This record gives sequence, C-alpha cells and structure tokens, in this order.
Amino acid sequence: MSRILDKNAFGKLLLYLRNQKGLTQEKLAKELNTTKSTVSKWERGDYTPNIDIMLSIADYFLLTLDELVEPTETLKKLQQQEDPSEIKPVEPQATSNPKKKFIPLFVCIGFIAIVGFILGVRYQNSKNTDTVALPCTLISQEYTVHEMYGYTLQLQYTTPTKYEKEHLKEYAIALSKEWSKNKDTEKDTKFISLSFYLENENEPYFMFGQLITPNY
Repeated sequence: MSRILDKNAFGKLLLYLRNQKGLTQEKLAKELNTTKSTVSKWERGDYTPNIDIMLSIADYFLLTLDELVEPTETLKKLQQQEDPSEIKPVEPQATSNPKKKFIPLFVCIGFIAIVGFILGVRYQNSKNTDTVALPCTLISQEYTVHEMYGYTLQLQYTTPTKYEKEHLKEYAIALSKEWSKNKDTEKDTKFISLSFYLENENEPYFMFGQLITPNY
C-alpha cells in the first residue's frame, strides 16, 4: 500500500532524533554524506530525502523504514517512551543503621559485575557468529507498485513468539538478501518489505524494508 510522506512531520521527527543524539546539523550531515543546508531543509519540511538517504537515516537512528515514513506516529511513540510523568517518585525510606547498608551494597555490586561479564561474553560470541535463523513461517507473498519505492515484494511471516527488535532486524536483512538472490523473485523488484506477526494476530509487531541494490 502506497504512502505519501508528510514533509513537515518528517522534519519534526528528524529534528527530534538529532537532538536526542546531541548532534548539530553539520555533524548529522557528515554522518549522512550530505550538507548542513540539506539537513536544515529536511527539518523545515521543504522536502524529504531520497530512498537511499532514508535507508541511511533509518540505520543510523536504529529505526525501520516504515517507522520513518510514519513520522507522526513514530514521534509520538518516542516521546511517550521518555514521558517523565510515567516515572514513579522514589518513596522515602526509614532511617536505619548505615553499617547494615554495606552488605546489600556489596551484594548488588557483585551481582552487577557478574551480569556484566556474562553479557560481555555473549556479545563477543555473537560478533563471531553468523546471523541465527529465527523460527518463522511465510504466510503471504505479494507484488505491488509502491509510490515511493517502485516494484515491491511484500512478505508476511508469523512467529511463535515476539523476538527482540535487534535480532529480528538482523534476520530480516538476511531474509531480504536471500529473496533478492532468489531466481523466483521478479527481476524488476526494487524493494522488499517484510512484516512479522505473532500467530493468530492481525497486526504486525515488526516491519522492515530493504532496497535491492546491485551489491546484492
């Protein structure tokens, strides 16, 4: 289904993302291999980036392309995640003997150190392994003509459980590359869109888009 990107809403989202990372327009321009004036025009809503830049922006800010082309909803979601009203105030504790506080403090520090070591080992091991295939089932394969992307292959998968976003994104990239090399995929396909659903649910919990390039 085609979408018309709201330039003003996209500009507000980009400004928010840039400020959250503490970046100047000049710094973001260097990251995206463009100019400061171009970033300024995006944020003012004068015009929007092309598809290649959109993909770079999505990767840089750890978003999906679908989240970028729905800027109003994405901005609202991000602002809700940092809403200070959701933070519960800390209730004052009764005065106790300060010597008794050292024991739980040492236990807490030791626990954090152990967890940090385990996570560090898991992260290092994950860097040395290929992307692990996640159990999922292809339920729909359809070709459409998208206003922004062109000839698009839309794929829908179901999963038995909701996977973490980072793992699912890596797997979606791998699936996109496999489909782009597949002999059965139409030669004119320019873009692959993947949607992941929990079994027996109608709304996807994760969506990912990948432009097909000659590098594949």
